[in-house]
Amino acid sequence: MHCFLAQLRAAWEETAAAGTEKPRARRRIPWLFWVFLAAALLALVLFGLTARTLLQGVAAVTGGRPASAPPPSAGGAVTDLHQVGTSTTSVTLTWVPVPGGAPYAIYRGGMRIASTRLHAFTDRRLPGPGTYRYSVIDRYGKRTRITAQAALPWPAVEALAARSVALVTTYPTNVSLLTGRVIGGAGFVVSQGCDILTAYHVVRGAHPLIDVHLPSDAQVRAQVLATDPAQDLALLELPRGTRCGAPLPFASHTPAIGAPVGLLGHPALGALVFARGAISGRAETVDVKTLGLFKEFPFRGAVDPGDSGGPLLNHWGQVVGVVDARGGAKIGYALIASQAAAFVQRYVGGPT
Repeated sequence: MHCFLAQLRAAWEETAAAGTEKPRARRRIPWLFWVFLAAALLALVLFGLTARTLLQGVAAVTGGRPASAPPPSAGGAVTDLHQVGTSTTSVTLTWVPVPGGAPYAIYRGGMRIASTRLHAFTDRRLPGPGTYRYSVIDRYGKRTRITAQAALPWPAVEALAARSVALVTTYPTNVSLLTGRVIGGAGFVVSQGCDILTAYHVVRGAHPLIDVHLPSDAQVRAQVLATDPAQDLALLELPRGTRCGAPLPFASHTPAIGAPVGLLGHPALGALVFARGAISGRAETVDVKTLGLFKEFPFRGAVDPGDSGGPLLNHWGQVVGVVDARGGAKIGYALIASQAAAFVQRYVGGPT
């Protein structure tokens, strides 16, 4: 019993002694740790907000598709981009839309001029008639280009071209020279030297006396500079110093079927008349036994004797053909501009 009490007392004294000892000091965390921890948390929050904003922007551009998904227009940009309307200060374009490709950016030259969600656009801010280059870019950056032209109204085309169209008359035989019987047609200026292009059959077999009646009411004697019976073309040279209108430019291509055209001629060898028509068929090679092979196309319009050799004009005052023959009621035929331009350049270097 005495031993047990002695052990209990010793244990109590040890416990009391342990309770009087000072506790060991805790290790303090440096304040820089808390600064770095706060900065890391702040950076994590900012990164999450930025990533969310970027994902929302990508979804808006791709229409809700994942950024890695290819656009639906993988085959190409807009198609069938062409001009459907024009005036002196405007051009209208249309195209087949790309699925999901809107909005489309419209460029004229190298400058962006508009944006549209439609598949058509009208540029009403042109400085005047002329040729303009456009680009249509879809939202995926795919570009389609076109060259368009702002056109002249028909009264303006007539007024400009009429200054360069002349009446060509001649006498088919010496007897006709005595009786006063004349034949002829129309012609138009193709060079700065006032050379006149007409149809070969207008002067074929004619008496050397060929008269050209200019719009200024001047009548001058012309000489045949060159002929091409195979293409039914003839080039007349006027005396040096003759004053005439500006050379009419040739179009670079034949208009499509249905395209409007204008004809200037001298029906019945009378006053100059302007008539409107339209291309009615494709250009084909024609075999005329008395002349040869040449390429021409039909058009709807009133063609009368005296119109042969006159210019067939497009909406920009360019020659698309040389009137050659009448095919029936309000049907005419014209030689294509490319062969006429080549003939002119071969002899006088005229406009093409």
